[in-house]
Amino acid sequence: MAHHTMEHNNGNGNVLMLVLTLFIYLISVWSVQQWAAIATIVAALSTAAFNIYKWWAFSRDKRKEKDIIDNN
Repeated sequence: MAHHTMEHNNGNGNVLMLVLTLFIYLISVWSVQQWAAIATIVAALSTAAFNIYKWWAFSRDKRKEKDIIDNN
């Protein structure tokens, strides 16, 4: 049976520990107001992305509808 160490894990364990350490560090350093600001920014970006997607889908449907009408 082979003995596996952290080096044989392609660094995935190290990356996961780095992410976890950074996350714990940020939780301890940032205030509630900073987390609220980040949550607001994420919410605004996701809302904007969703609205752009809805606009794109609506304009695509309108073009298809116009093509159907023009071809008949």
